Amino acid sequence: MPPLSKSAGLDFPHPLLINIGHFRSPHQLFQANGFYLQYGDTGTIVWTEEGTTRMKRFPRFLAAGFAVSVLAIELAFFIIDAAQPEGVKLSAPRDGLAYPIPLPVEGIAWYHGDQDYRVTLTASRDNEPPLVVDIPREAVVYEGKTAFLLASFRTQLALPEEGTWELSFTVIGPDGGCVWGEPISITAGGEQPTVAFRHFSVQHLAALAGVLAAVIVVLALSRTLDPKMKTGLEFALVLVLWLNEISYQLYWYLTGGWYAATALIVQMCGLSIIMLFIVFALPEGKIRRIMYELIYFWGLGGALQALLTPDIGFRGFPDYK
Repeated sequence: MPPLSKSAGLDFPHPLLINIGHFRSPHQLFQANGFYLQYGDTGTIVWTEEGTTRMKRFPRFLAAGFAVSVLAIELAFFIIDAAQPEGVKLSAPRDGLAYPIPLPVEGIAWYHGDQDYRVTLTASRDNEPPLVVDIPREAVVYEGKTAFLLASFRTQLALPEEGTWELSFTVIGPDGGCVWGEPISITAGGEQPTVAFRHFSVQHLAALAGVLAAVIVVLALSRTLDPKMKTGLEFALVLVLWLNEISYQLYWYLTGGWYAATALIVQMCGLSIIMLFIVFALPEGKIRRIMYELIYFWGLGGALQALLTPDIGFRGFPDYK
């Protein structure tokens, strides 16, 4: 029998002699000269050295460590916040920064699990009477009526003058009790550009173009790399996802934007990241294919929605959010 070579469109390290007698499994067609000729689940024919697996998988302990570490940091932040029965966290404005007028105001507040509490902002300057303003909380509206109030608040405050202001936030409970946030100092007015995000602005389109370029580069690399380097690319993508998620959770918490109702990984994009760690570690089989199909739908659907219609409040480009 003539040696099998590249004439069939297959890339082998050297010609192989086919020996039907070494057939071992439905996916392993032939063995010859210390190599296996296999038919993979994806419809591709590949070769492997005798005694080795068809493709190295992501180490299971490492994949489990990635998933557990992401869940652990979220659980830690949740416990820290839950241990405080009352409080206020400010996402914008941030201490020491300059902002335009009207001033963007964004954050969350809670008071012993009650619904009927108020949030006020006190803006003061030297030798001037303070300005006290009620900050409206966001709400779920159903059929034109407020179903219930949320802990988050987002508004814009028209300060009467430009200059340096000291701001303090107060949560006033239905029982008359108060919780005071840490005061901050900001500079308002002047030629400061607006920081609010605008859909399909130049900044938004630039970010979309960057994501599209990255996708094209990864797809091009995946088609030209040899199997070993392609596996390395897979590992690199998993590592980037893990580092990005960990750093994002830390950044979002330290800047006052972390809120359990919106930050926990219980939506499509977040669950896709956790599942992806697991899928890369699983061997070929039905479970891996099913999980891959879910990730394909959740990941692309959630990512497209987040990219086209992001909700990042008053944090504009180039903020990490």
